[in-house]
Amino acid sequence: MKRALRFIIAGMLLAGATSCLADLETRVDTLEDQVSTILTSLDQLEKYVKAQVYVSKVETSAKGYILTLSNGETMLLKHGQDGLNGQDGQDGKDGVSIVDGIDGIKGVRISGEYVVFVLSEGGELALPRSPKVIEIQVTGCEVDADKAVASFTVKDALDPVVIACGPAAWDIEVSEVSGNAGAVTIRRSVSDEKAASGTIALTVVDNASAGANTNTKAWKLKFEDASFNATLWTRAFPVEGGELSLSYSANMECEFAAPDWITPVQTKAVKEYSRTFRVLENTGARREGAVAILVRGEEQPVASMNVVQKGVFTRMYILSEGGYGANNASLSYYDAASGEVTDSWFSTVNGSKLGDTGNDILLTEDYIIIAVNASNIIQFCSHDGKAVAQTEAVANVRKLAVDSEGEYLYATSYADNGYVAKISLEDFSVVAKVNVGYEPEGIAWYDGKLFVANSGGYSYMGGHDYEETISVIDAASMTETKRVKTGKINLYGAFVQNARYPRYILVNAAGDYMSNPAASLVFDCEKEEVVATFDFPATYASQYEGAFYSIGSSFSYATYAYEYSFKKIDMASGTPVVTDGLAPEGGSANDAITEAVKKMGAPYGICIASDGEVFVTDAGNYVNRGLLHRFAKDGKGQTTFTVGVCPGHFAENL
Repeated sequence: MKRALRFIIAGMLLAGATSCLADLETRVDTLEDQVSTILTSLDQLEKYVKAQVYVSKVETSAKGYILTLSNGETMLLKHGQDGLNGQDGQDGKDGVSIVDGIDGIKGVRISGEYVVFVLSEGGELALPRSPKVIEIQVTGCEVDADKAVASFTVKDALDPVVIACGPAAWDIEVSEVSGNAGAVTIRRSVSDEKAASGTIALTVVDNASAGANTNTKAWKLKFEDASFNATLWTRAFPVEGGELSLSYSANMECEFAAPDWITPVQTKAVKEYSRTFRVLENTGARREGAVAILVRGEEQPVASMNVVQKGVFTRMYILSEGGYGANNASLSYYDAASGEVTDSWFSTVNGSKLGDTGNDILLTEDYIIIAVNASNIIQFCSHDGKAVAQTEAVANVRKLAVDSEGEYLYATSYADNGYVAKISLEDFSVVAKVNVGYEPEGIAWYDGKLFVANSGGYSYMGGHDYEETISVIDAASMTETKRVKTGKINLYGAFVQNARYPRYILVNAAGDYMSNPAASLVFDCEKEEVVATFDFPATYASQYEGAFYSIGSSFSYATYAYEYSFKKIDMASGTPVVTDGLAPEGGSANDAITEAVKKMGAPYGICIASDGEVFVTDAGNYVNRGLLHRFAKDGKGQTTFTVGVCPGHFAENL
């Protein structure tokens, strides 16, 4: 009975197995009828591999394999003559089934991870049985205060799209992926402290997998603290305008704003170290403005450079030195509108004398400032001529300069072996002094530094020789940083700074009136060196539209005679170009003005106004009142006025 039961159970199992096999064969036959692709060549297989197609399902039967692919296709692989098992597998490797009718492929091996195709010429190609997991890697991240740029690469994605997310305060932009690489730019407002750090996440999606294959990379991002550094000061420009350079360093992307009369040479927002602007010609009154530096997206500037530009010519002030010990220095002015001169203006307005030996004059926004040498005073007047203050703290005062902000006045003095005084224009007190060379004369301010011509003019009294140096002083600390040898002695006379190219100063060297003749030179304040030397003097000089104009007066005790020269030194190219003449227009105008000056008894000063009018003074016999000669720009229309004794110093309206 037991034996019969065993046969019944075995029969039932055999019948069930036979039924399952029959169902599978039926299903495979059905699939074979539905296949969309019959693999016939190696080229076809290589296209699948390149497209990263994977096998999502494998079905087998005695006839072959049915592969369902990730692109929706089904593929039929027919068994070859060796049948299902094919060649025997080696130890540790699955056996290889021979397949039929595929050019370049002789067999296939099925494993848990791959369907491997054995090539007829050797080697293998495989289709994975599951999709590759795409990867995204951040390869670098440059971080500033307001912007971060992270570069990334994508691996194993056919049609990748990268999406980024982060804090709402961030502005995030992702580039298109090209060559499996791209970048994400994150910007933030530097004024929003909460936006200084956060988490940024990059998610890559493979469009080729209908969005099913994704991966994400996230990391903590912290922006740098905002940093901006620049040397900024008020820049003053002549009426014809000029070039404005601004240097800075920042870890933020900066933009610039300026009034319409200051135009940028570079227009796009940059993170650079310099910007250049052009100040246009002024056809009206004096004007002020500022170049504002803003961080991208911010309203408040992080810094600004003030710019002032001289107005059109309306008034020329003439300071007459007077005779030493005669207490007869005087101040006059020429009015451009009326064409007339008001003589002895200071005495008329104030009812008192100006003092003994007027030696220099300059204008600031608030004051007319006059150095009165023998009286040992610096006189401060309002623009209507009224005396408002004076200081006697600088003995034997010589020449004057002012910083670009109009905060401090600097004066050279022969006293105490030669020094420079720093004077507050708020309370007119001397706040600092620094010793320089013997008998310092001309002085100029440029880029936070002072440049002083040392003369050694008292050398004839013994105790020291003539000087040949220019002192360089840090104006903030009032420290002399160096003395630059010029190769010429007795730097006395003209010390004129070019208004259009303020780095250049024309310096006269008077020589020793014997074996060392007078000469002149051009000093470069940026390089802090002499860039040109001339064998003619520039005793009296002015500047106009980038060129220096000089009257050279050279006296020799050997011959007891004066020799004169009349030169134009053009600095437009940075290399001095020297021609003869005193008229900006040149030609016949040069001839007319030069010939007129040659006829003067003692040319004693020259100034070219911002409109091109030329003013030359004549000291005559140095005792009686001198003359002021005005020439039109074209050399015509000369007018002559009587002014004070030894008229030699000029200042034009702001």
